[in-house]
Amino acid sequence: MALLDRLRPQPAWKHADPAVRLASLDTLAESELGVIAILARTDESPRVRRAAIARLTDADALGTIARGDVDTQVRSDALARLLTLALDATDIPRAALAARALREERALIQVARSAPNAEIALAALERLSEPRAFGAVARHSTHDDVRVRALAHLTDPAELEAVAITTEFNDVGVAAVDRLGECAAMDVIADRARNPVVARRARAFIRVRDQRAADARARAEAGARRRALLTEGVDALEHLSDPMRARAELDRLEGEFASHGGDAGDTDHAVRFAARVAVQRARLDGLEQAEAAAAGERAARAVGIEAREALIARAGEDTEDLDTHLADLLTEWSSLPSLAGGDDGSWTRRFADSGDQARSRAVARARAASAHDDVVALVTRVEALVAPEASLDDSERAWPALEAEWKALTAPLAVDEALRSRVAAVAATFTDRRRGRDADAVKARESRVETWRTLASRAAAVAAQADAPIRDVEQAVRDLKAVLEPQVGGSSPAGESTRLAPPEALVAEMRASLAALSTRLRELRDAEEWRRWANAGIQEALVAQVEALKASKDLPNVARQLRDLRRQWKAVSAARDDAGALWQRFKSAADELQTRCDEQARLVAAEQATHVAARIALCEAAEALAESTEWVTTAETLKQLQAQWATTGPAPREQVTELARRFRTACDTFFTRRKADLVSLKQAWSENAAKKEALCAQAEALAESTDWQVALTGIKQLQADWKTVGPVRRNRAEQLWKRFRAACDHFFERYGSRHLIAQQQRTEEREGVVQAIEAVAATVAAGTSPDGLAATTEDLSTRWQNGAGLSGDALTTLRARFDAALNAIIGAAGEAFAGSRFDVSAQVARRTQLCEEVETAVAGPSNPSEAGASPAATLAALLRESLAANTIGGRVNEDSKLRVVGDKVRRVQQQWRDLGPAFGEAAAALETRFHHAVRRFFDRHPEL
Repeated sequence: MALLDRLRPQPAWKHADPAVRLASLDTLAESELGVIAILARTDESPRVRRAAIARLTDADALGTIARGDVDTQVRSDALARLLTLALDATDIPRAALAARALREERALIQVARSAPNAEIALAALERLSEPRAFGAVARHSTHDDVRVRALAHLTDPAELEAVAITTEFNDVGVAAVDRLGECAAMDVIADRARNPVVARRARAFIRVRDQRAADARARAEAGARRRALLTEGVDALEHLSDPMRARAELDRLEGEFASHGGDAGDTDHAVRFAARVAVQRARLDGLEQAEAAAAGERAARAVGIEAREALIARAGEDTEDLDTHLADLLTEWSSLPSLAGGDDGSWTRRFADSGDQARSRAVARARAASAHDDVVALVTRVEALVAPEASLDDSERAWPALEAEWKALTAPLAVDEALRSRVAAVAATFTDRRRGRDADAVKARESRVETWRTLASRAAAVAAQADAPIRDVEQAVRDLKAVLEPQVGGSSPAGESTRLAPPEALVAEMRASLAALSTRLRELRDAEEWRRWANAGIQEALVAQVEALKASKDLPNVARQLRDLRRQWKAVSAARDDAGALWQRFKSAADELQTRCDEQARLVAAEQATHVAARIALCEAAEALAESTEWVTTAETLKQLQAQWATTGPAPREQVTELARRFRTACDTFFTRRKADLVSLKQAWSENAAKKEALCAQAEALAESTDWQVALTGIKQLQADWKTVGPVRRNRAEQLWKRFRAACDHFFERYGSRHLIAQQQRTEEREGVVQAIEAVAATVAAGTSPDGLAATTEDLSTRWQNGAGLSGDALTTLRARFDAALNAIIGAAGEAFAGSRFDVSAQVARRTQLCEEVETAVAGPSNPSEAGASPAATLAALLRESLAANTIGGRVNEDSKLRVVGDKVRRVQQQWRDLGPAFGEAAAALETRFHHAVRRFFDRHPEL
């Protein structure tokens, strides 16, 4: 049964030969994923497991393999496969499952950075644990939320600094800078940050930090200066002698010094201040002790003085037994202790004087008591002088005698104060009367003298005026005679006393003016008489002129000349008999002309009224437009109104002036508002221009980006923002729009050619690898073998194999250059690659084996018995053929055998490709031999 089981047909993926199992993977359909998973987990060949992993999509299975397979390369392939599935944007659910199956930190970092879905990236992020991992995600993740969440996990300032320096994203870079705050790393970030927005943010923190430091230094310096001033203030208390006030000021200075604090190292001021305070407090203690002693002495002296003042006051009291009273007080005075501070004898003298005064008052009271009735009667007579019924003249004459009698009677007596007050009131009444009369007399004389001076000045002015009118001269002469003629006669004018006569100097001045004016008056009267005779001819000429004006048609000129002629007529007067006739002729002609002028004036007034109405209408129109906001239209309208104003006819000057002010006010109001609006509009234009310039700068920054999706979203957002920005000045609007549109167009041109740009970038990346290996080849060709040549070459080869995909001639050319350089390195330093996959001898041996296998397939299978094989080998061959033909003991199916051979050739082809490029002439010859054999096989069997 065991033999039959072994002879039972088995699927190729269970074949004993790993190569067969490897080839069977290509034939498995997608529905057989379970088989692929079994091979990936359990196959004994690492190559088979790796090939199965390449087709496996089961995330859990891949995760199990990545964590538990014994082969390092298998685990690495499983992890890479999981990572590829997790980053696959075409199947989001499968990507999510793959991401959940990942456990390795580096893979989770890659998913968090590049997952096609933000939720997948966030889930991977939450499974990270290393600070550096969060930092890498924060710097490079393509999702905004993921970057922000990763940054939130960071607490290490070094990682935050690295994020701020290396990230290209504004949000996370700025947030990292904000998290760091004003630390020392801001200088490094400002200098080295890749993102200019982050650098600007760091520089802003630096400016704030520097400003705060400057403020702190300024405050420290100010505090030091203030503490020095407070120390000087303590020294200044030396001049205060009031201890209480000095202590209050010292406490205030100490409190203020304590409130200012100071640096920890600033102890000099504190020590100096404390020393000054101690000195002042010691001085104040001494002052207070001295003050206490002085206060005690002052208190004792005050008690002694109070006792002496009390005895002095008692000595001045009026008592019945004055002698006994003063004797007792003298005894008490003698028993007083000595006065503290010394006694100059003044209290003793005052005590004696007080007793003497008391004795004098007692004597006066005795005298006054005997003469009391006479004094009362005299007071009654005095008060009768000011009674309402008393005659003023009699009282004035009687008062001096009674006043003398009162003084003589009361001089030696102590008269009651009430009686003295009554007499004093009468005396004050007479004094007031006398003063009133004197004041009235002085006012009357001053008023009269002022009147005389005015008259003298006016007369002198008229006398000095060469062309003074005759009527002014006549009036001045009359006024002077009215004052001087009574004086000439030697009697007072109008019964006045001689004391009201003008001063002699004033009388002399007025007499001189009277003489001059009298002479001038005679001359003027003679001249007036002659002038009247001469003016008759002038009047006749004026009559002739006014009658001649009747023929004139220029009425405004006639009106002016008529006014002038009337003025001339008034200036002359006639003394002949025909003066009345001349006046009638003049008046008749003037009235006729005036009637004509009045009619003309009425017509002119009507025309001017029309002009005034027109100007009023213009004012009202301008006032109606003064508050308008239609700036351009209203400005043109007002300019038209101003032009109409200039062409409006004449009008009365007063009205024109007022209307012009009103019209100008309305225009000024509008144009002032327009100017203010223009200023505001210019400010808005400036702000909008700044916003658009910022948008232009952002668009220009995005125009060169290769992060196409982010840049596309940013450009579209900028275009939307552009539409929301208000207008700018016309000469700037087109310039800014062209700049913005050029940046957008440049981006969209690059976006349309993004595949070519990516191709160019991939080409440049590949070119870099080729140039690097060519540099190594040049070094080796020069006879220098650098350290780690094998590792360097292995790394460059891996970079080439894992490099971005290329196609066409560019890839062919670069591949030829890479292979040439690699062959040159291996050919020149082959011994350095012993044991590696670039070992030439090992590759030649393996390639020779593969060539022989293909050539055997081309020649066809041989009969084992014919080849002289052993019976066991013959039986094994028959079993294999039976297994291939899916028969037992029957005739071998030739087609099945051919398919098995074809599968074998394909497996050999895969194994050949896995060997990589051929190195050396022998390997190159084998390359040609292998491909020739493969072509021969498939040419013979095109059905395969």
